[in-house]
Amino acid sequence: MTSRAHESFYSQAELYDIAFSFKKYSAECDFMLAQFKKLIGRDASSWLELAAGPARHSLEMSKRGIEAHALDLSQAMVDFGTKLAKESDVALEYSQGDMCDFKLAERIDIAGLMIDSMSYVLTNESLYQHFDCVANALNDHGLYIIEMTHPKDVFGLEQTAKTEWEIEKNGTTVRTQWGDKSDTFDAVTQITDVTVRISSETAGQKTEFVDHAKQRSYTCTEFQALILASGRFELIAQYGAMNPAIDLHHKKAWRMISILRKKK
Repeated sequence: MTSRAHESFYSQAELYDIAFSFKKYSAECDFMLAQFKKLIGRDASSWLELAAGPARHSLEMSKRGIEAHALDLSQAMVDFGTKLAKESDVALEYSQGDMCDFKLAERIDIAGLMIDSMSYVLTNESLYQHFDCVANALNDHGLYIIEMTHPKDVFGLEQTAKTEWEIEKNGTTVRTQWGDKSDTFDAVTQITDVTVRISSETAGQKTEFVDHAKQRSYTCTEFQALILASGRFELIAQYGAMNPAIDLHHKKAWRMISILRKKK
């Protein structure tokens, strides 16, 4: 099962949506759909977003005429993403559930797990369960695209992603801090008890939420071995960003993007 995933933080769905509005959802969908076309030889017709949050990738996929499904552990996120879909007048099938224990009624072409949500899968056993669920949800040779922390961050060699940032949108300023110096790391399990702070200010009214949850750091070769050991996927490619020109060793690499294809 997925760990308790910063429940208080994710319950603030609207603030979360503002905090992560820097994401280039359209360009990321371009990349993922292009990978599918290149590797499978046709356009994708259906999509599943796991740990979907506001489901912005799913909304973008739906706008393009792709059947969109989303799943999240937080009911607040499900409600918010469903509301956004109605406001945008796009179709979205959004369900509340655990990404390590779910089933879809129909199989889909491509699935995605964004923003290092894999870090909430704390054990190898849970990861294998997750891979089983995703593989069972995919069509034959379907793709699974995973965005994770870059290895340089995992080993503390370089900070490629911001851990503190501020964004203003529609009169609300949201400040986010991911991690704290007091957070404890277990070198055996590779799990950190991560502090998250999110504060907002609207018309002089301030709020702040502080949450804690465990997150696992995966190394690149470790993750490759776990994919192989699962027996459900083959690793097709890894990139340092959602850009095929940026490999993991590129100076502009800042994420670890893994492209997995379901085995028959």
